[in-house]
Formats: sequence, C-alpha cells, structure tokens
Amino acid sequence: MIWMEKIDSERDTVTFYDMKRKSAGKFDMLHDADNLLQNMYGIFLDERTFVLSTNGQDTVLKYLMETGQILPIARSEYGKLSSIYFDQGENEYYIAIAEELSSNLTGLVLVGKTIYFTANFGNGLFSYGIDDGKATLLTPLNYPTSLVAMSW
Repeated sequence: MIWMEKIDSERDTVTFYDMKRKSAGKFDMLHDADNLLQNMYGIFLDERTFVLSTNGQDTVLKYLMETGQILPIARSEYGKLSSIYFDQGENEYYIAIAEELSSNLTGLVLVGKTIYFTANFGNGLFSYGIDDGKATLLTPLNYPTSLVAMSW
C-alpha cells in the first residue's frame, strides 16, 4: 500500500513510499528533466491512483500504481496550476489557478458550490463562488514564524 509521495520539481520525478519509508517506485513526468522549479501538488484518489496537478508543462497527470502507467488526463492553457482537489461524489477535479493573486493557492476544499483556499503571498483565507466566479477574502493570515520537522 502506498501512502506518501515525494515530488521533485527540479528533476521532474515523483517517488512513492509506503509507511515504512520503502520506495515503491520512481516515475518521471512524461518529459526530460528541465531543472525548472514549479508549484505542483498531488493527491491520492485511492491507494492505487495518484494525480499530479501539473508536470511543469501545463499537463495534469494520473499515475496508476498497479501498472506503472502515467496518463495525461488534462491540459491547461493557463500554466501555473497549483493545489488540486477531487470531489469523489461528483467525480470531478478542481485545480487552483492563481491569476489575480501574487502566487500559488493551497489548501483547496470544496463545500457545496464554494471553494475555500489559502493563498501564498496573498496572506489570506479566501472563498470562491463557483456560480458567480467571485473570490472573497474571508480573513487575513500571517506567515508562520517557525517550521517544525516531524518524523513519521
């Protein structure tokens, strides 16, 4: 069973691990490494399927762990994709694109017809109405003063 992933955006690889830190495979992003850093996020849809928000070339990838296949499932003309959310009930993907904010979006959560997210360098928790296409700052957030490493 796969539980963790390591995304290396400089080398353009994704490595999967089990809970004992044993590597379960290292995969590319369907292109040669380009040494360019980019914001990318991934989620497990189940214990055998992983989706990466972008491969650095505007393509969303699905990794099938049982077969080792890497499938391009969507392409974005917007570039700079960031956080990703999968609604299992509706079988839909939501991928954040920060066009009017100064950096990437994180912590994407869907509740009904509203998406909630935080924005790096936007310093806030926002809501986004799917029907009206309007983003609203709910509360400002401050950057953390320290980070703590936790071993697993």
